[in-house]
Amino acid sequence: MTQNLPHPTTDRAELKNPPLARVLAQIRWPDLTTFDLDQVASRIVEELGTVYPFKREETEVEVLVNQSGGAQEQRRGRIMRFFSGDEKWSLSVGLNFIALESTDYTNHNDFVDRLLDGLDVVTECATIPRFSRIGYRYTNRVVGAADLSLLGDHFVPAVLGGHLASPANADLVHSMTESVYRMETSFLLVRSARLGAGQSIDPTLPLVEEPSWILDLDAYEEGRLDSTRGTVQVELNRLSGIASNHFRGVVTDRFYERYDS
Repeated sequence: MTQNLPHPTTDRAELKNPPLARVLAQIRWPDLTTFDLDQVASRIVEELGTVYPFKREETEVEVLVNQSGGAQEQRRGRIMRFFSGDEKWSLSVGLNFIALESTDYTNHNDFVDRLLDGLDVVTECATIPRFSRIGYRYTNRVVGAADLSLLGDHFVPAVLGGHLASPANADLVHSMTESVYRMETSFLLVRSARLGAGQSIDPTLPLVEEPSWILDLDAYEEGRLDSTRGTVQVELNRLSGIASNHFRGVVTDRFYERYDS
C-alpha cells in the first residue's frame, strides 16, 4: 500500500527507555570508475581508529523480502566494518556505500555527526559526484510477555496487523504488516511483525530467543542526489524527522508512560 503524506514538522521521539533494537543510516552511490576500498579502510584507521578500534572484513548482503515475509540473502562485494570498543557502534564501507549502525542510540545529532565524519574520510579518498540513495532507519523491538500483552495499549491498530485479529482459542505464531508512504520525493517503509523465538524479518538484525514484536521505520530518498556534505546533513535530518513523526503517530499516551519514565 502506498500513500501520500504531508511534509513534516520534525518532533523526534528521544525517550528515556526506548525499545530501540537498532538505528541504521546508509548513503549509497553508483559504481565508480575508481574506488580503492583498502585505501579508504586505511584512512579510517588513521583518522577514526580511536573511535573504532576493531575492524572486520565481511561480505555485503542484500536482503530481499518476499510476500510471505521470508527473507532471502544475495551476497555482493567486500565490506570493511569498524567497531567501537563496546561494539555498540559500527561504521561500514563498501564499494557503493557507507553506513553507520548503533544499538546505543541516544541522540540524533550525535548519530549524524558520526556518519558525516566517516563520509568525510571516504570523500578524501574518492570523488563521488552524486549519491543514489540516502536512508535513515529505526528498528524497535518489544520483548517480554508483559509488554507483548500490552501492545494493543501502546500502539494504534494500524501497525499491529494480525496481533489484534487472532481467532478464538488460537495462538498467533507469525504476523507481518507492510506499508509504503510517499512524502514529496521521499518514501517511508513501515513494517511490523509479531515473531516467534529465534525469528527475524531481517538477517542483519541479531536474533532473540523469545517471542518479539518489531516496528521497523525506514525513511529514504532515491535518485540523483546531491553529494555535498551540507545537503546530506539536511537530508538525514529530514528523513529522521519523517520516521520520528510517523512513530509519534502510532504510539499512545500509555506507551510514553512505559518507555519515557
